Amino acid sequence: MAWMRKAAWVLALVVASGCESPSDPPPDDESPDVTELALPFEVLGAPGASRTIAFDLDEDDPALASGATLALTIHNIVEADCTTLQINDAEPIDLGDEALPFAQAGGEIAQGVVEIDASALVSGRNRLVFSYTRQVAGISGFRLLDAALNTEEGEVPLLVEGALIPVSTSTEADAIERGRRYFREESRDGGPTCGRCHASGGEDLPYFDFSDHSVVERAMFHEFTREESEDIVSYLRSLDVPRLGKVYDPPFQPGKANVTSAGAGLVAVLPDDAAFAAELSSAPLFEDVVAWDWAASVDTHELAAPIQMPTWFRWLPRELHDEWFDDELLASEAALDADPSLANARAFMDDAVRRGKELMVLEGDHHARIDLLRFAAVKLWDWSRKQGFEEPHHGFPDGAPPYPYEVGFAFFEALKEGREIEGGGSKVLAWWWLQFVVDPGRGHSNGVRPLNYEDVQTAAVLAGAGIAQLGFIHLLGSWEESRGEMVAEMGTEKGPVRLLDSMMVSMPALQREMVIRRFLRQETVFLQGGGALTELHHAKLAIAWENGCAEIDSAVRASIRAAAPEEVQADLSACP
Repeated sequence: MAWMRKAAWVLALVVASGCESPSDPPPDDESPDVTELALPFEVLGAPGASRTIAFDLDEDDPALASGATLALTIHNIVEADCTTLQINDAEPIDLGDEALPFAQAGGEIAQGVVEIDASALVSGRNRLVFSYTRQVAGISGFRLLDAALNTEEGEVPLLVEGALIPVSTSTEADAIERGRRYFREESRDGGPTCGRCHASGGEDLPYFDFSDHSVVERAMFHEFTREESEDIVSYLRSLDVPRLGKVYDPPFQPGKANVTSAGAGLVAVLPDDAAFAAELSSAPLFEDVVAWDWAASVDTHELAAPIQMPTWFRWLPRELHDEWFDDELLASEAALDADPSLANARAFMDDAVRRGKELMVLEGDHHARIDLLRFAAVKLWDWSRKQGFEEPHHGFPDGAPPYPYEVGFAFFEALKEGREIEGGGSKVLAWWWLQFVVDPGRGHSNGVRPLNYEDVQTAAVLAGAGIAQLGFIHLLGSWEESRGEMVAEMGTEKGPVRLLDSMMVSMPALQREMVIRRFLRQETVFLQGGGALTELHHAKLAIAWENGCAEIDSAVRASIRAAAPEEVQADLSACP
């Protein structure tokens, strides 16, 4: 949980001498505008963009002797040497430094605590200057989602010095039409139009409550003038789209408040694996044999998780190139835009997946494949919006294309080739957990499998997931993969038997015992009902047992064999 990670960094800051201190108040006729801190606090624009938070300390404030702490929650710092914090006139601090928790390869939200040495503070006005200093890929800055300065006497009120340039918008038809044209049809920097990377009509921007300031700065990044950028804002404001989400809240974040694509918010992200186990009365810990159909009672849409889903910024493609799009993909995209039917959505997804595979296989370009599938996911998010996020199917009617899974799979295939992109296993797991949330399988569909749970378990292990997370994935996956169209595969190597190996290798001894006992009980039910096992099924079971049995006590192994059906006794011959 990147956003829940905390760190402390002690700042031994030396105040520069021989120059006027920024902490000295300016003359009255030069006093900057000062307002209460409003969140999010956006530091956006070209490199050099900066904004100032101020606070006042009395001359007898204990912080001048003992220091203070600055707790920050920051969104969208992806690497070092691009964002800084300067406290008064001390040397700027690199917020992306590896000693701090704020830089996240995938741009996730992170929390940290900076301990400020007393030598950095002054009596009177103190200033915290946050700056975006170096262009990183296509990023236009970062956001503070929370900031709290505390001394021994408690929290200190924070102020904002200086005002953003006001955004001038219009309700005039001409301005709205110009903005629509700029957004959907025109490019100033030779790249794709705005409507290529976003929902075609821009509906995602009001839906996730992008600020007018952020839209203007981003449009100017793409070389529109300020006036043209303000016309784009006028157009977006004219759209009949409710502002339900937040630009920094992960779409579909599971939890009780997850009622639309806006998700349940960051508050729904659980702090750790133990909290997740408690949400489920400890069943995923596998301290006993769990019923095969246990997952039938779980609503994955409302089940809070210790994983932050990808924010909307991680849905948007980093780049798009015309040569990625062949005639078939362009045609299916146009058909979906004209008629948002289920058939058109599936055809568009199929073409995007096919073209992404070609980019990866023919050119070895995993980044292009990922961005093409992000592009498809954004368009299909808009398709889901039109189906109705508030409906019981959450915008994913039976047979809906599994677009979160496909983005995650592109990351997964890169990871299998040693390409850890944007966090590797943790990024894969975040996208696939998102698929759990919106459509985990036959429990909410017509039997078309949107997830390969063998891969999901592998990704969870690579991501360092805890016992409860691994156990939950196994409980959900084994149940889903014995339902719907998968019922016929129960006795083959394609059924739940393939989910045993990673559990038998990665779990502690007690959990291995309970996982195999649960499986063998279901195997018994299957065989007693007239089922038959293929040779490859036997082979899968034998491999899983051999890989994990050594950690299980010999007496327990004997007990497991005694309870197993006769048909699989030979498969459990390892570890006599």
